[in-house]
Amino acid sequence: MIIEQKPEGSAKLPVHSRAAALQHLNVRPLPPRHRYALQNSFNVPAVKVLLKTGVVASLHTAQAMGITCYEVTPNYTMVLGTLSVHLLDMTSAYGVFADEGVRVPPHSIEVARDASGHVVYPFVAMGKRVMSPQVSFLVTNVLSDNNSRTFEFGKCSMLYLYSTSQDQCYAGDPASCARQPSKPAPRRISAITGRLATRPTM
Repeated sequence: MIIEQKPEGSAKLPVHSRAAALQHLNVRPLPPRHRYALQNSFNVPAVKVLLKTGVVASLHTAQAMGITCYEVTPNYTMVLGTLSVHLLDMTSAYGVFADEGVRVPPHSIEVARDASGHVVYPFVAMGKRVMSPQVSFLVTNVLSDNNSRTFEFGKCSMLYLYSTSQDQCYAGDPASCARQPSKPAPRRISAITGRLATRPTM
């Protein structure tokens, strides 16, 4: 039996007493939603999702997003961070979310100009779509939802892109670039790359 409502008076009982009462009533709590589990970095739901998607398929997606090499054998623990990938690969992969599902390989030179200001080398992005814009938008929305991950990380964690100090954030003045813009164009944020895209959705 699965119920969402707590037994009457359970909030006043110690944790071990509530657990014993629920066990006696044969009640188990509802599992967290995938969104909430991802936001709070819960391990067990992450492994369960990987069990359903499969190691090979998940690894293929990671490679398409930019994970070019890894140091250990891929298995079900890779969702917990055991794959040991390079930082550049990781930031490149997270850039896919900021670029609406398109992967652009890492590059160090955006444009080169001569002494007169003429462009001698323009970088031409050769992007490749590796996921739909809808999926990338949903994942970015999950990663930028600070309120939902407050349970695990606190409201002013390092995952929150506030421009003031952490003390000012806790005092109620985050001045964060993660706030909604005044213009209707949506902004997308990748927490690892720090990229901020302001392109309107077409």
